[in-house]
Amino acid sequence: MKKILFTIFTALVFLQACKEDEQSTPALSSLRLVNAAIDIASVKLNTEAKPFWYNIPASDVANFANSRPYAINAGTKNVLIAPTADSTKFLVNEPKEFKPGQLNSLFLCGQAPTYEHVYLADESFPKLIEEAIAFRFINLSPGSPALSVNLAATPTVNETANLAYKQVTAFKNYPDVVVTNPIVFQVRNATTGVVLATYTLPVAPVSPYTTVSTSLSKFRNVTLVVKGLVGTTAGVNAFGLFPVPHY
Repeated sequence: MKKILFTIFTALVFLQACKEDEQSTPALSSLRLVNAAIDIASVKLNTEAKPFWYNIPASDVANFANSRPYAINAGTKNVLIAPTADSTKFLVNEPKEFKPGQLNSLFLCGQAPTYEHVYLADESFPKLIEEAIAFRFINLSPGSPALSVNLAATPTVNETANLAYKQVTAFKNYPDVVVTNPIVFQVRNATTGVVLATYTLPVAPVSPYTTVSTSLSKFRNVTLVVKGLVGTTAGVNAFGLFPVPHY
């Protein structure tokens, strides 16, 4: 009888320990941080009330990886984003609600003295059932005119037209992607038709910091971010496009 009682007691202790362990494991949400801010080479992110920062290293930015995904404890979190060079100057300092299992994106943009952001909560990404890549576009170039984007192969067909600053399009499927061929996009002044920038989605990743390429992006969603200042051709503020991979 004592052995039976001891076994039952041990089982109850084990079950209670498991229950407490389950309760102590926080539910997770997520945030993809994208840096397209003018004059900000790299940034740091903090969502917890402790002196610990997650950063997008300058090496990542230099290698065409201006974004990074983060796991965030679910709940209302105060989102702090600061330049890597000075974590006391907040570019973003405001609460956001992170629900369990959500996919959230924050696009940092603007220029001094007014830095801004576009926050997309609880994103629903298309599930691609065919061999396709889904693209969308977001204009984060402050002071830019309305923009249009087209494929270089079809210059008279707009993939998006009159894209204003901070405007984001819906995802569009590109089902006929040939993985051995690059995809070339052109960004134009929507009014004059003048080509302002060209971006080539490569066949292979340009660096180990990014997986965006025709060979690795099948069945995935990609945001093409318009960044920089129109007329600037070199440096961190050069006008152009960079890719952000999603699921």
